[in-house]
Amino acid sequence: YIIVNKHPGLVVHPGSGCMDGTLVNGLLYRYPQLKLLPRAGLVHRLDKKTSGLLIVAKNDYAYTYLTEKMLEKQIEKRYWAIVWGKFTTYVSIEKNISRDPVNRTKMITCSEGSGRTAKTHCFPHTTNANSNMSLIECILDTGRTHQIRVHLSSINFPLVGDETYSSRRLFLSSPIKRQCLHARSLTFTCPDKQSLVTYNSPIPNDMEYVIGKINAGFRK
Repeated sequence: YIIVNKHPGLVVHPGSGCMDGTLVNGLLYRYPQLKLLPRAGLVHRLDKKTSGLLIVAKNDYAYTYLTEKMLEKQIEKRYWAIVWGKFTTYVSIEKNISRDPVNRTKMITCSEGSGRTAKTHCFPHTTNANSNMSLIECILDTGRTHQIRVHLSSINFPLVGDETYSSRRLFLSSPIKRQCLHARSLTFTCPDKQSLVTYNSPIPNDMEYVIGKINAGFRK
């Protein structure tokens, strides 16, 4: 398998309006054998403006093994997220998610019995009494489209820099103009050695800049 540390702004998979210059294009250029695998070996995805770690399988055995582990919730994914508001206590968000019937590029939370189940654990990390932004850590039990972004917005802690799930006023106040979300670590059992492995990615410079704003007492 391959571990990719994706930078923000890179589209993962070719699609409508973006057929070239994606992560998959680069992977297929570097590893032509991936064309024989579903989704070029991608085990999961990240949004265009989200940074951090992705797993790419290099053969059929690894792809089957890792996708099964993902479905069985045996791959731990941890994220750094910077949100608007003072986030001071642990919160477990368990709300179903479905596609917005009006805007098909967005997701929404919905009532039990509709959509797909989703659960996000959120832990406070860095706050400042003089700032109305907070750095938190999120651990996913599920991996739904836009899950962290939708869940945090639903409890009134939208991501800093998220144009889709925060208000226009908050977006214009953001120190950076991409959602402050970084896939910081992956832990899973290696399909080859059958031992537990963990991969970590340092927080990117643009989010470090925002953390500096929190420490300095920045307010919108």
